[in-house]
Amino acid sequence: MLGCRRVRQTIHFLGIAAVLGLLLAATACTKMPADDLFQYATAEERQNAQLADAADVQSDSVDGDAGPTDDAQPDGTDAVLADGETTTDAIDDGAVDAGDALDAAADLADGDSDTALPADATAAEVGGDVPVGDAEDVTADDAAVADVPVADADAVTPDDAAVADADAATADSAAVDAADDATGDVAADDDGVQPPADATADGADGGACQPADCDDGNACTADACDAVAGCTNVGQPGACDDGNACTDGDVCGGGVCLAGAPTSCEDGNSCTLDACQPASGCSHSPAPGTCTDGDACTLGDACLGGTCVAGSALICPSDGNPCTAEVCTSGACASVALPVGATCGTGAACDAGQFCIDNDPVAMVALPAGTYWMGSPAGEGDANEQPQHAVVLSAFALDKMEVTVKQYAAYFATLSADQRCSAANTSAFSCAAPGTAGACNWQVADMETQPLNCVDWYQAAAYCAWAGKRLPTEAEWEYAARSAGLVQAWPWGDAAVDCTLAVFDEGTGGGCGGGGTSAPCSRVAGNSGQGACDLAGNVNEWCADWYDLYTAATATDPVGPIASPGGLKAVRGGAWSDTAAATRAAARASQLPNSRYGTSGFRCARSP
Repeated sequence: MLGCRRVRQTIHFLGIAAVLGLLLAATACTKMPADDLFQYATAEERQNAQLADAADVQSDSVDGDAGPTDDAQPDGTDAVLADGETTTDAIDDGAVDAGDALDAAADLADGDSDTALPADATAAEVGGDVPVGDAEDVTADDAAVADVPVADADAVTPDDAAVADADAATADSAAVDAADDATGDVAADDDGVQPPADATADGADGGACQPADCDDGNACTADACDAVAGCTNVGQPGACDDGNACTDGDVCGGGVCLAGAPTSCEDGNSCTLDACQPASGCSHSPAPGTCTDGDACTLGDACLGGTCVAGSALICPSDGNPCTAEVCTSGACASVALPVGATCGTGAACDAGQFCIDNDPVAMVALPAGTYWMGSPAGEGDANEQPQHAVVLSAFALDKMEVTVKQYAAYFATLSADQRCSAANTSAFSCAAPGTAGACNWQVADMETQPLNCVDWYQAAAYCAWAGKRLPTEAEWEYAARSAGLVQAWPWGDAAVDCTLAVFDEGTGGGCGGGGTSAPCSRVAGNSGQGACDLAGNVNEWCADWYDLYTAATATDPVGPIASPGGLKAVRGGAWSDTAAATRAAARASQLPNSRYGTSGFRCARSP
């Protein structure tokens, strides 16, 4: 028995390379039954072995490792053998090393398994110099352990013999790992390896992992942590970003991000160059050239700084009317009315009918000398308009508009208190103040610019005299209403009257629906050829003549009869309450000279 132990010690000393040479010598030792481990040892040898093993256990418990360095410390001369023992251990101990028993336990915890013994256990580690009974039970790793004798040398290959026992150095720590893993401890093991890498290193941690460790940074995989399998990364569908700013709608496919459709960088601006860079995306740099700003009324549009700048405006030809503006709309020229009151010349402004009128209240229009047919031919008009007869007139001037409240107030302010209301001038003239009842405009707020009404013939004649003028004769008035004697029914011609031409009762209550007068020259379209306003409608106008029937005789600058059978004075033009027939140029009417109606006013004339 002592000879067999020496053979095994020699194997430890010589190393793995001597295994094959000493295999036959060790054959008899490998047949030793394990139960008779100390059968051939002397009492002194057993006692020495027990003392040595006890010392070895104490050393292992201090440093926590059954490695070779703890056994080598006493004398510093131990030689390290393949399984972590030293020559001193093998020779001096002469018995089973207690550290070897811990190594064997660690080997089993690491998962090694053989039919008969732990794969890495040496003969001493399993209780002494016990030969393995069957060489077939020795694995390739076991064969590499120098101190395990085998019965059949053929079972050991040269490569197996060259394999050192790697578990011997970590056996003790592996045993601790196994205990940790059994309690679910996944923190750093005593071997210094963090999970889950540690699980792979020594096999003790199984599939333990942390979810954060499983994130592979790929949006196209579903990352999971499995207690058995460890980290899993399975491809999943969905949107993703392939990192190229020039693709849109990137999607996952097969666990990778697939590029979508090319990004459209077209900004619809003809003054930019559109491009796309994978790193930065769309860019729009200014481009030169011509362009269209979308306005057909501009010409020569050009690009400037990436923007289409409008060219010059299209100039539309004038229509000759100072009260309209020629503008371009959608590429087409049109005349647009200027606001009412817009200046259209010196002392003139535009009215609602787009006519330029002279707002000078003392303005007059000039009528040239001429001959015309006064009255209406047989079968036309009223009986008092006949017979139609020739009249020769000298040149004269006529107020452009009917006398206003404001104009008469300026005259009235010059009168003394007695003159304002007295029996001056004639017995018929009783008071200079116009009437104020009914539809009268005198002393009514905001009516200063309206025609003066509710004034009698005497008041009208007195105002004209104060102004250096006179009332027009009936012949002069009709001449002016025919636009200097033309054969036509109204100042503007023969077109039927309507509310754009005159202020009359069109069937809605008078005044073209207003129920009263309108400001002078509010119907410029109804002006005469010379520019006189409201010769048709608004207010009846006093004439200088007494009223009587015509004679057939030709008259030159007639002033009318010397008296009137009814004591009446002639009035002309029709009023805001009259029908269309009363507004004709030839129509005649009469009133008592001291009557003051809301339908009666006047204008003045002057000889050269």
